Amino acid sequence: MLDCAEAWEEVNPQNAPRIARKQLLQALHAMGLNPTKRQVNDFCTGKGSEACFSIDDLHALSQKVGPTDMNAVALAFQLLDDKGVGFVTRDQLRHYLMNFGERMTESEVQGVIDSFDSNNDGSIDQKEFVQMIVSLANECRKRVPTALPSTAAFISQQTAAAPSSSPAQKIQAKSPARPTATAASNANTNTTSASTTAPGSMRKSSSRTLMEPEEVQECREPHDLAEWDCSRSCGTFLADENAVACNVYELRLSEPSDIFISIRQARKTRPAIDCAVFLMSVPEDEEDEPELVASSQVQLQKDPFLRAHVDAGTYLLVPYSSGCLLKKRAAQPKKTTAITCKTKQGWELTSAAVAALKDVFRRIDSDGKGSLDRNEYDILLSRTDGEPCDDDTWQYITETFETNKGKLTFNGFVEIYNQILQANEAEGEDSLYANFEALGYNRNLELDEGLPFSVFVFTRKAEVLTSLQPMVYQPQLCASAALSFVLANGKRESLQQGVDLYTYRTSVSTLYACDNATKREVKVAVDVSRSRNACSSLSNNNNTSSNTVRVGAGSTTMLCALAVADAGSPWVAHCDVSVR
Repeated sequence: MLDCAEAWEEVNPQNAPRIARKQLLQALHAMGLNPTKRQVNDFCTGKGSEACFSIDDLHALSQKVGPTDMNAVALAFQLLDDKGVGFVTRDQLRHYLMNFGERMTESEVQGVIDSFDSNNDGSIDQKEFVQMIVSLANECRKRVPTALPSTAAFISQQTAAAPSSSPAQKIQAKSPARPTATAASNANTNTTSASTTAPGSMRKSSSRTLMEPEEVQECREPHDLAEWDCSRSCGTFLADENAVACNVYELRLSEPSDIFISIRQARKTRPAIDCAVFLMSVPEDEEDEPELVASSQVQLQKDPFLRAHVDAGTYLLVPYSSGCLLKKRAAQPKKTTAITCKTKQGWELTSAAVAALKDVFRRIDSDGKGSLDRNEYDILLSRTDGEPCDDDTWQYITETFETNKGKLTFNGFVEIYNQILQANEAEGEDSLYANFEALGYNRNLELDEGLPFSVFVFTRKAEVLTSLQPMVYQPQLCASAALSFVLANGKRESLQQGVDLYTYRTSVSTLYACDNATKREVKVAVDVSRSRNACSSLSNNNNTSSNTVRVGAGSTTMLCALAVADAGSPWVAHCDVSVR
């Protein structure tokens, strides 16, 4: 069962501002609600059958659906119990579930029957049936919110005071490029406190208790954003060994335009993480590095967004998270969810595995059209297999499994995994678990190493954005964009002659980078143990609070990041940095 916002996304993958009456009913059913015809007709009177219902209408109608009618539940049971014996057998219920309504698999049917047959006596009496229906209905009612943001705020939440760096500023991401003192000094004026200098090293300590927002330039959502042209895609932040991987997107603009980009996290599965969004231009010369042309601030509770005026050309949209709040799991959970089951037809995926695959499919289906093209499927394989499929493999997939206009449907997607399972029963289950783990799931099929998000790209002019294409996971590009951002906006301090520390602070995070302009490699020791109420990117694997980073001659590198652990309490971001 889905909540209001999730149901809206389920029936409206293109995120249109309004939907048709049929989609409205589908959304209510996805929420587990079953309004009467009279309730729907009364609500829709005068609105016609065209696409004219907003998310506010969905919320309003969901509030009007009253508690479950016990008489209606009893009548439904009587229709199943056509012989009037006071109970229905498992086989009877299986027959109805397999042949009426939305088609269900054998394993899904078995899960439903087990839920109804609470005493496991092989039959379902009226009491068990009513208790189950009422329990489900009550759970649905709890998921209906009492209030919902406006339609415009739902598409891209307005963050009136959210800051952003200057869109006109262009900073090269190439390592040899030296950051300017002006760029650093104009961006951040926080004071630092000196710590004890250890023998044989020069030491700087950057510390501050962050209890109120920084003074930064305001960037506001355009007041007429609802009139801009909107394109949407999706992706997932995934915890890697030493970073957070996520999709990168290629944008193509046919002419100059104002542009507004927002990242919205799907917070239903886990708490929010610190994130930002960067826009980089693609150089004409392939040997040159992309340039950072616009960026958001790093946000936690709010969704990051940037606003800029850009020229025609090709750009890279780069979501970023530091890895402070999204980490690799320490161990698998004690509970394991089965992903295969033995049936009369052979081995099949369980309903839980199919549900997880449906979630994976939706996150890879970037245009929300219900099918995967070659590029989208390659994005999946880049995570599960480490490389995209070749031409022969893709041809085999499109000729063997269910497709729609040359694109892989969800049924075809599941067929691939069933074939893998049946072709290698001995190792098939372990292979499937490995695939799920590569996509952020643990063995209980919980997405504990991933956080889905949606990308919204608005252009003031219609049809200016000719392409919004997801690309394979590129952690190195995300790190390069973040490094360019810190060098452009952080406060610069000298650690020793030719070696500088750049510190970028917000009220929820702090990023540290080092620029080594000398002709020799330096070792930079980082210690964040004196931070309080903070999570560190250093502790991705072993909960360490210190690290030594090698910074090559004439190069720059990120040292670490800190993010507030409990956003409702004061925190201290304190980093001791020394060159050895």
